[in-house]
Amino acid sequence: IPPLRDRTGDADHLAQHFLASHGDRTGRRATGLAPESVHVLRQYRWPGNVRELEHVIDRAVAVAKDEIRPEDLPPEVVAASAASAAQQERTDELAALSFRDAKDRSVQAFERRYVTALLRATDNNVSEAARRAGLDRSNFRRIIKRSKADVD
Repeated sequence: IPPLRDRTGDADHLAQHFLASHGDRTGRRATGLAPESVHVLRQYRWPGNVRELEHVIDRAVAVAKDEIRPEDLPPEVVAASAASAAQQERTDELAALSFRDAKDRSVQAFERRYVTALLRATDNNVSEAARRAGLDRSNFRRIIKRSKADVD
């Protein structure tokens, strides 16, 4: 059987199953999954596979008042799901562009994140950041300017 991350449509069906089985075991029943929760479960990558989903649902049933809402799910699941959805949205936006434009936009986004992280790690010491990047200072400054990185 393929991992759950490759069968995202199964997450809500398995969640419903775990919802019922947890209620049978504990005598506590949640009335179901809110549509927003279903969306979160479908977006999450499930590195712990089906077992992780089962634990998430067991926890949610324990804290939910009736219907399982996103706030009843672990914060890390909700956050990772949101990040995955945002990544998918960015990918969909890129698909509307030509290859060249999509590549340019992706490279610019990478440079901005990379330069910002490197400057943060070096307390905005451009010389040290350039050394860590394996670039001379003038080329690194050009990348900073081109990427419009967050420089304090």
